[in-house]
Amino acid sequence: MSKAEELLDTICKRSSKWRKVLAICLIFLTIHGTVGFAMFVCEEAMQTAMFGAFSYQNAKDWEGLLMHVQVMKSVHATGTVVIKYFGWLAPVMYIPYLKYLESNQAFIEAMEIRANQYVD
Repeated sequence: MSKAEELLDTICKRSSKWRKVLAICLIFLTIHGTVGFAMFVCEEAMQTAMFGAFSYQNAKDWEGLLMHVQVMKSVHATGTVVIKYFGWLAPVMYIPYLKYLESNQAFIEAMEIRANQYVD
């Protein structure tokens, strides 16, 4: 057993108050980490979809871009559920991810407008 573990064990044995504090901290960090990771995965999925949109745009495949916009909307909808309904459980990350959702929505709308300019 390391010295840190021995110290923690000693503190916990001496005071049930410290046990409760440590347990609450552990629960908070576990929830915060899990929700934070879920938001990160959603953000990465949205970014990956954005990279695909650039490929369609560079190839001037406007019909393909319009179809890809639907994929982007689907990924965005999933990210919105995770971030808006569970994100508050990770308060440090919540506001930046909400702002990322706004930015992603604007990008999707811009790609849809651009593709429609050439398809119609």
